[in-house]
Amino acid sequence: MAAKTRNQNVELLRIAAAFGIVQFHAGAPGAEVGYAGLIVFVAMSCLFEASSGDRKSGAGTLAQKLLVPWAFWLVIYGVLNLVVKGRALDPDLPPLNAVLMGTGAHLWFLPFIFTVLVLVGSIKRAISARTMLLASVLLALVSLATVPWWRSAMNGFDAPVPQWIHAMPAVFIGLALGSAMAAGRTRPTYLVLALALLLSALWQVPGVSTVYLVGGGSLIAALVLPQLRLNVRPISDCMYGVYLVHLLALAVFNRILGEHQLLTVCATFLASLAGVWFARKYIRPAQRVL
Repeated sequence: MAAKTRNQNVELLRIAAAFGIVQFHAGAPGAEVGYAGLIVFVAMSCLFEASSGDRKSGAGTLAQKLLVPWAFWLVIYGVLNLVVKGRALDPDLPPLNAVLMGTGAHLWFLPFIFTVLVLVGSIKRAISARTMLLASVLLALVSLATVPWWRSAMNGFDAPVPQWIHAMPAVFIGLALGSAMAAGRTRPTYLVLALALLLSALWQVPGVSTVYLVGGGSLIAALVLPQLRLNVRPISDCMYGVYLVHLLALAVFNRILGEHQLLTVCATFLASLAGVWFARKYIRPAQRVL
């Protein structure tokens, strides 16, 4: 999806998703639904990769976008952990798991989505969009139909493996939506995935059913509904940075306004947005890590 033709519904959803992630990490009312924001981020990343006609973007470009910020914030949060907790990484995890989980509760997402997108790029160069569509729809259906089984099984692994397993249906949903755009088969794909999400919600598995119904359903709705004319890109372009820095702001506002409060969530989100916007606009090197 080219920058000049971005769907403003999707950009608005990106903003809502970032707010939801702040809400989840704050443990505020509605936190479980807030985790749907991460489902949106995962699915959206895969949608853009699958729908892009660029078959030459590779690991180097993705590393600049994902691994450079990951390494930077790994150090920042690690130093803060040393000061506050006396250790940088989680000592209860195996060393590799601890690094991949990261020094902040949200950093596992970056190496995960980097690996996913590199694999998707390689597969995209080898098969047609229609084949990718069929495979990703099938995988999405299977993953949504087997929620109780993989939700139970993932508890036997050390972090961040459970987070990876939980995010995989979002990967397949995003790939299906993006491949449908590339193959010109959007309407039937939207219908099949929407029905699958509704049926999956009948499992009523805590932390999964509602999260996927809200996250996946909102992304499909953003693609189906008439596009907004309002340009929200100046805000939505800051959401990656908001995701990366919000735990810093949350630590401050938890002390000022109290923990688990929606007011704390709003203050954290707005402060993170303001800081990221200022840094991206006036501090050029910050653009590489935000």
